Amino acid sequence: MTPEVGVDADESAPISEDELVAARARQMRAELDLLGKPAPTLSVSRWIQGTGNLGSAKVTLLVFFEAEDSDRDALAIVEALWRRHRDAGLAVIGLTRESDLHPAPTISAWLRRVAITFPVGLDAEGATAEAWRRSSTLSGALVREGRVAWTGNPARVTDALLADHL
Repeated sequence: MTPEVGVDADESAPISEDELVAARARQMRAELDLLGKPAPTLSVSRWIQGTGNLGSAKVTLLVFFEAEDSDRDALAIVEALWRRHRDAGLAVIGLTRESDLHPAPTISAWLRRVAITFPVGLDAEGATAEAWRRSSTLSGALVREGRVAWTGNPARVTDALLADHL
């Protein structure tokens, strides 16, 4: 018998470790299927900091995140990367969802508190995350010449990876 390691949010039933691994594998496959394909459109209900456009730079790093302290360190890494490479053609667009727990004013205040300055939009009802096959956890994608060039944890984007795309 496999030990219970989680709870299915929809059914409140225990989830086995094997089911969690299988779900993560399906998510990874969906993300990998995007590589080399045209970038899905952004569905932003409102920009809460700056504005962004996928065609505005040589390379755009999309960052899907939650306005929570667990994402703060990763976003600080992305902020530093953006500051180092924006003059070379890197744009960063942050996307998050508004909720009762995280209304837009709370998200804006959090961004200021953690010193994130790149553009951030509210994902319209999660439509962008769904089109990009992103989960609610921290994730990212690089777009170059209108195509998805990389997917993964945005804090793992390196100067060397960007040098290959800029």
